[in-house]
Amino acid sequence: MLQHLRRALELAVRYDYEYWVQREVANQPDLFALEEAAELLPSDVREQLAKLSTQAPSPVAQVVAEIPLESKSLTDLTINMLGPVEIFRDTARPPAPDA
Repeated sequence: MLQHLRRALELAVRYDYEYWVQREVANQPDLFALEEAAELLPSDVREQLAKLSTQAPSPVAQVVAEIPLESKSLTDLTINMLGPVEIFRDTARPPAPDA
């Protein structure tokens, strides 16, 4: 795990994705709870992790985590053009009248 985490953090530093690292630390503090993992973080993000570990999770965050999310397709036709061309149509939805 540490090898993959080290690589992800190297890429985040290289491409200036520190906001992503901060978001992941806030969303997944248990992942960075290991001392070896925390040492890989930049110092300011390490401080953020220390603050998060001392704070109790807010009740709002617990409620939001329990809301099930449903993914519904907004389109009834999907065309993939990268690689071999693939065309998919959602047969559960009737075609539009002007199709």
